[in-house]
Amino acid sequence: MHIEIDGHRPGTEELWSTASAYGHFTAMQVRGGSTRGLALHLRRLAAANRELFNAELDPERVRELIRHALRGVGDASVRVYVFESDEEPAIMVTVKPLGGLSTPQRLQAVRYQ
Repeated sequence: MHIEIDGHRPGTEELWSTASAYGHFTAMQVRGGSTRGLALHLRRLAAANRELFNAELDPERVRELIRHALRGVGDASVRVYVFESDEEPAIMVTVKPLGGLSTPQRLQAVRYQ
């Protein structure tokens, strides 16, 4: 897993202090360098940021931090965390390989009894 906070790799102390703060996140899959519904993820992050921290969140800054953390990786699971911080909210981006299912999954609807 690759972790960045505000565009740099954090040390252990910074990681613990940031990750233990109050915050919110969104999770997405990147496939072929793109994410379906990215604008929706960014809107949700901005709305949560206004609600929790009474502060605006620059969607272009979030996009740039995601691009930086990916560094050309085409397929990945990405999470964007926004944490309370003194000056402006801290943004942590985690990138890890896509998880997968070993076999196709099937579901069957059943009547509740």
